[in-house]
Amino acid sequence: MVTIRGRLFGLILAALAWPVIAQESGGSLYSAEAPVASQAEDDAGPALRAALARVLVRLTGLPDALHGPGVAEALERAPELVLATRYRQGFEGEGGERIYRDFLIADFDPVRVDGLLAELGLVVWPLPRPTPMLWLAIDDGRGPRLVNAAQGAAVEALRAAGFARGIRFALPEGSPEDDNFGVQAAWRDDLEAADALLARSPGGAQLLGRLYRVDGGWRAEWVLREHGVELARWSESGPDARSLLAAAGAGTADRLARRFAELAAAGPSGRFVVRVHGLRSADHYPRLIGYLRGLGPVRQVTPVAAEGDALIVELDLAVGLQGFAHLVETGPVLRADDSQSPPAEFRMLE
Repeated sequence: MVTIRGRLFGLILAALAWPVIAQESGGSLYSAEAPVASQAEDDAGPALRAALARVLVRLTGLPDALHGPGVAEALERAPELVLATRYRQGFEGEGGERIYRDFLIADFDPVRVDGLLAELGLVVWPLPRPTPMLWLAIDDGRGPRLVNAAQGAAVEALRAAGFARGIRFALPEGSPEDDNFGVQAAWRDDLEAADALLARSPGGAQLLGRLYRVDGGWRAEWVLREHGVELARWSESGPDARSLLAAAGAGTADRLARRFAELAAAGPSGRFVVRVHGLRSADHYPRLIGYLRGLGPVRQVTPVAAEGDALIVELDLAVGLQGFAHLVETGPVLRADDSQSPPAEFRMLE
């Protein structure tokens, strides 16, 4: 039976979903769209530059990338980097400010765009990137309810803002266990419940949130975690819930991208030989290799030799050895050991 509370919650979710239908929340990292004055060839140039700017932000994860030296001039070369273009028509804006207009969608050449980034000295945030599992409880005044995958349109503003910065969010399927632990983790800030949900979080990243009505609008409170370690905690208030959700998507991407940038700044990229000890069972080997290959900054993993309970591997790293050590410090598999001579030593956690 559908309850009054359930119908009201559904109306809240529908209201959150409506104005953002036209926003991007999926697709290639090398494709983007921008408003265009018309579908005439002479009007394509500004839209292509705007679309390329969005691609650069998405690939680096950082809007600041557009303010670097030479970037403005590089955007003028957007027509040279395009593989294909097409148009669509849709709404832009919200509420009474919505207008129906043309959008240009541009697919850029990945090889040439990567070359442009290297030329500009911009570091690409490598794949795979974290895919935060969103555990969001919304209280419309009648108690908190968890948003699940079937209600994904309600958080499209958050997902679109995240994808504009190059990350995607996952949503729980909506099982009774998800609802129980999800509400405890998101609404009650229950860390034990959040830890119990880690197995459902691809890559171990979680965004826990609660969104509720206050006088004059809404308030949102967020906790970003990775492998059970809190990375950030923040809150915002405002009259529009969709704006708060969009800010959370951008804020999550910003924090994750800046974390990678800090790791990359810790040392030069390159190939490094490391020794991992503590592999005491046969399943430790595939677990270790799978973990290493799942880390975005690890471009290649090459086993070199086995010595007792240790495995020597060569890693091609985008962040350098010190950055790699910082990266795994919050993970569930490895910890760095103090070693005075090469190769660098790491130990496998149980």
